[in-house]
Amino acid sequence: MPKNDYAAMVKYGEWLNVLLGKDIKTWQLKKQFQEAITVLNLDYTLSLNDLSLTIIDKIQKLKVWDYYIYHAYTLKDKGGISFIESFRDIHDPLRIYDFLSDLKENSYSDRYPDTYFESVLKSVIHMYMDRRFILNWFKKLKENDAPEMFSSDTFAGIKHLVSNYNGIRKSLTFDKIRGFHHVVSFTEKYPHAELGIPTEVILSHIALKFFMLGDIDYFGFCDHCSNFFVVHRKGRKVYCSDICRANASKIRASQ
Repeated sequence: MPKNDYAAMVKYGEWLNVLLGKDIKTWQLKKQFQEAITVLNLDYTLSLNDLSLTIIDKIQKLKVWDYYIYHAYTLKDKGGISFIESFRDIHDPLRIYDFLSDLKENSYSDRYPDTYFESVLKSVIHMYMDRRFILNWFKKLKENDAPEMFSSDTFAGIKHLVSNYNGIRKSLTFDKIRGFHHVVSFTEKYPHAELGIPTEVILSHIALKFFMLGDIDYFGFCDHCSNFFVVHRKGRKVYCSDICRANASKIRASQ
């Protein structure tokens, strides 16, 4: 692998290493999306009150991501209702509909259309769904489960990641100060990015970049705790940390 590709793969892998961790803390999850701007060299300014990170904070504090993932899956079978409206008359632990409605009217004084708030909420919940899918997909790849890789659910999940991946583009621009230069930015499909960073786009983009550069040789799942980890040298690692290696050694010694 060329040195530049290897360096890029390691950069994306280290970002994923944190984001796909089993016990990731709220501050770590938010920090990863803040750092993704630098990792991808995005032409993007993150607001101090970014709505995506605010929603993530609320979901993480109550640990209710499973509730929202389940709701998003069940909503696929229902038509004629908007994503954000679907939270109005259900037992929602965060009362997300009321929270966003109040935010829109008061904090933002109706500066943004309803569709922006809906898209930001969708992006965050889909990020949690994609995070789960990526972990399951990568595990199947390591287990060499070929039949599973061609299942309709896996195919649909990968297509979804590809669609998200294409939400970031590199375009050529020109100005009097810098002349010709490339700009990495979100596409026009994501106008709500000014309200909340599109977390599902970032996760999909980095995950696929990492996978396409390294394939299955550069990641694994810990033999002790099953946590995802990045491998810098092919075939050189079976534990995610020295702690897990030591604990595994103690267990073997006691048997």
